[in-house]
Amino acid sequence: MSSDDDRTPPGSSGDGDDVSDDPRDRVQDDATVEAAKSGSSASADDAGDDPGTDAESTQDALRDADAETADSEGGSVDRAQPDPDDEDNEADSLWPSGDDGDDEGYSYVRRSDPGWDMSKWLIAAGVATVTILLSFILIPKVFTASDPEPGATSGPPTTEPATSEPPPVASYRDTILSAAPVHFWEFAYNADPGQDAMGTSNLTLGKDIGLLGSSAVKGGSGAIDCSGTNRSRINSQTPETLVGEVSVEVWVNTATASGGQIVNFGSAAEDASKQTDHTLFVDQSGFVHFGVRGTKRYVVSSKVFVNDGKWHHVVGTLSSAEGIKLYVDGQLIDHEPDATEAQEFEGYWRICGDSLSGWPRATGSAALIGSIDEVAIYNRALTAEEIAKHHQVAL
Repeated sequence: MSSDDDRTPPGSSGDGDDVSDDPRDRVQDDATVEAAKSGSSASADDAGDDPGTDAESTQDALRDADAETADSEGGSVDRAQPDPDDEDNEADSLWPSGDDGDDEGYSYVRRSDPGWDMSKWLIAAGVATVTILLSFILIPKVFTASDPEPGATSGPPTTEPATSEPPPVASYRDTILSAAPVHFWEFAYNADPGQDAMGTSNLTLGKDIGLLGSSAVKGGSGAIDCSGTNRSRINSQTPETLVGEVSVEVWVNTATASGGQIVNFGSAAEDASKQTDHTLFVDQSGFVHFGVRGTKRYVVSSKVFVNDGKWHHVVGTLSSAEGIKLYVDGQLIDHEPDATEAQEFEGYWRICGDSLSGWPRATGSAALIGSIDEVAIYNRALTAEEIAKHHQVAL
């Protein structure tokens, strides 16, 4: 064994037979021998493996050698902190940076930047959020029918409701004609006042009859004025015989306190009739009555006055099933169910006065002082609905 003075510095070569006392050299030689052994036993297929494994083993051996040297010299080696006084720290470092081309054969692994990983997650989250928001906006539009282009129609064409004028309200004349009366005397002022609108029988007017330019109904053209004398009587020109049901309809305006006959069916054409039926009259108190004569005389009476100087709608009906009824101004006033028939005789319709002999509640004169208009005769009993309608249309 040689002395300390003859010791060869680490890293230099001595005689061929000498072996370096530096543990690193020994470790390096051992590593080389082990590498040669392992290399000789490896198969040809392992020739292309990564040399980084051998390099890492060599580095581990070198680190172990440094540790042994430090222990033998009584010191320690700080691998983490290089000597600040050494200008060539890179050359003395056990962990080369890899920038020198002589470090070929070493492998270096760098950890990825955590800030970049977080950025990638944030970007991915942002893209996902935008995608979800767009899906809520775009998907409904895809499955929703688009608005039709101007002028285009979706579905069957719609028809605008007709804006035609409402049908005109029927006049009083038309309403009466639609009820099919037997006679209808309107007392038109500008025409023959006694003309029958049904063409059945015109009237003969007394010499004291006055003609009025006004009418009791809306749209009417005139009326007659009864003077209360025998020469103001009016009669139909054609005789007839009443059989079965009858309705007598008239408008009357009077302020009389002496009473009088409005309309009736009598046996005489000019003078007072000896036989009368279907009689409408006013008593001295101003109440209106309607009577028929069957097995006896039946009379229905109003409970209100009609001698107030105003136009009133008065209707008397005879029904074989319901008897006689009296309506005033569209309302049923009185009813006698037992009066289901009347006498049958040939006669004429009389207006403004005839005979009231024998009729209950008939007081005073038989000749009426007042005005009469729109007389209509029916061969049936008008219904309450029809009578109310006639009254309403006239207003």
